[in-house]
Amino acid sequence: MNTLRKITSQIVVVLGITLGVPLGAPVEVTIKGMDATRFGAVLFAAPIEGLTPATVKRIKTANANYKECQQAAITALNSKLINQVKFAAAVDACRERFPAISLYSQCKRRAVDAAASTKKDPSAALLECKKLLVTASFDREQSVPFFTNDGQLFFGGIGMNKVQSAATLDPPNFDCDRLNKSILNPLEAQYILFGNHPKVFKGLGPLAAKDLAKALQMEDPGKSDRKKGAATAGFGRIFGGLDAQRSTVFFPAAPCDFDGQLGKAFSGLSAYFLIDKGSGEVTPYFGIAHYRPTFKDLTTKDLVTKLIEVMNAGGTGYHAIIKNDTTAFVANSDFTEFDDEKDPRNVCKDPRPNALIGIVQAAKENPAKPRYLVVANVKNLCEYGDRLAARLTTDK
Repeated sequence: MNTLRKITSQIVVVLGITLGVPLGAPVEVTIKGMDATRFGAVLFAAPIEGLTPATVKRIKTANANYKECQQAAITALNSKLINQVKFAAAVDACRERFPAISLYSQCKRRAVDAAASTKKDPSAALLECKKLLVTASFDREQSVPFFTNDGQLFFGGIGMNKVQSAATLDPPNFDCDRLNKSILNPLEAQYILFGNHPKVFKGLGPLAAKDLAKALQMEDPGKSDRKKGAATAGFGRIFGGLDAQRSTVFFPAAPCDFDGQLGKAFSGLSAYFLIDKGSGEVTPYFGIAHYRPTFKDLTTKDLVTKLIEVMNAGGTGYHAIIKNDTTAFVANSDFTEFDDEKDPRNVCKDPRPNALIGIVQAAKENPAKPRYLVVANVKNLCEYGDRLAARLTTDK
């Protein structure tokens, strides 16, 4: 046991990651007369006082699963089944699957470090960690199933930040059947949300239309069905033809659908991932929450206000950008380009000011009531496009 703790500690140092104290080891500090064992007990006790029994149960289950996920990664590394790069990816996957527990663990570690250096009682800091844990956990009674922290996006209780292996993707409370079908059959994939000119992605800008068509393996760069677009090899679906100024690429995406209890506000939650068959990986793209027509506790205006508050918790300057009577965007920088439907276009064009973009869509028959809410990780979208572009333009 001590050997494993020592190895784990070395892994943490080498990779520069914070796993928390491994295997429940006590913290070796003394603060305000509190001995090490007592302080460790305070630190690692489940912060669940005052919460409902259902919430307590969810948190305890997530905590146990998070520790099991971490331990599986450590065991695989120690057994030399994976290398340190894959170990780091496995740890990231644990954090994405159980982000509330991960954020809470990191918060506790910071509280320990601060208390050890200042010799102050950590109780107040640990209380803030508890609040973070509750806020980051999915609560079906809340009307906005998103959470942001330090520029990261969380949706329905899972992380929407790190690239993951499609083979091992297993987000709690989500069914990934539609995503898996799309990975096996590209015709099942969807090409939606923010379109970009192919040349905004790194490495494609300098290419002439002929050279770009060659890289994308398109037979005729000037032709593209307006509705269906033209498929490319290993990139996306092109609309408008490569030699056109309005040429637009959309990338293949598919969802994992929430299969837990939704509560009275939502009729459905789906987390969409960008598909990269070349690497066998999927990239979190956006979450969408559909609202029940019968839900009366929230107006469209209220939802926009709540979304701005949520997004500003992870950054600053987020504000509403009104498209029309039924659609509002939330971003931290105004859009400069739009497509034919007046939606944002070329959001990946340098300097890429918006890392996250939200959308609130109202019901057409009653604009005062929300129909759905979307928050997209645009940073992930742009970096995904860059990776595909680099693969196409790198000499083999």
